[in-house]
This record gives sequence, C-alpha cells and structure tokens, in this order.
Amino acid sequence: MARKKVSFAEMKRSFPQDITFEVLAKQFLQFSRDRYPSAEKALQNTNTILSHVNIQDPIKLVHAKIIILNVMRDAVRQVNPDYVYNSPQHRDEVFAAIIEALEGLEEELEELEEEAFFEEEEEEEEEIDLGDFSLDLDL
Repeated sequence: MARKKVSFAEMKRSFPQDITFEVLAKQFLQFSRDRYPSAEKALQNTNTILSHVNIQDPIKLVHAKIIILNVMRDAVRQVNPDYVYNSPQHRDEVFAAIIEALEGLEEELEELEEEAFFEEEEEEEEEIDLGDFSLDLDL
C-alpha cells in the first residue's frame, strides 16, 4: 500500500492558529505536575487543548494531537527539572506517558489512513463498474 508521507512542516502549516505557546505551556505544566502521569491523561490534555478548535477530518485531528504531544515531549527535556518535576523518576514517568500516547496515536493514524486508502479504492472500482455498465447500455 502506498502511504502518503506528510512532513512536520506541512502539518504545522495546517495547525490551528488558536493554539498558542501560552496555551501549550499551561497545559504542559499542568500535565507535568500531575502526580501520576499516564498516556490517557496526556491524550485528555490534547483533547482539552483542541476542544475549542473545529477540526472535522479525523486524520487532521490525529495529526494535531501528534504535534501537541511532540511539543510536550520536547518540553520535557528542555524545562528546568527542579522547577517542574518532583524527582528524576517523575520526569521519566511524564516522558514515558507522552511516548506511550504518541505510539497509540501513530497506530490510530495508520488505521485511519488505511481506511481512507481502501475507501478511495472502492470508490474508484465503483466508478469503473458504473462506466462499464453505461457502455453496455449504449450498445
């Protein structure tokens, strides 16, 4: 199956302008200070950030979540550990939760892209079948 490759720059161009650095920073700090971080909480965090943004396409929505989690993953490494995390172990737990959430989103994205690919193939087959049918009627 031919899979369309999308660059990070392309995803960023289509990213909603309503989501600012301040919004991302606030949600990241809130998530990082959570005593028991998990992948589910990381995904809830992305849903909170995207709650006021109207993205209808499920593939674009997953792309947006992946971008947010990639920004959060990079932030884990860049913030002062003494300011945000309770311990080095807590930092590792936050990082692991984000990575786990990213892996789940990448699997979801792959499934959505496969579904879209098969739907396009079915539509093309239907068009071909209808074309053959109309030719038979003209004879």
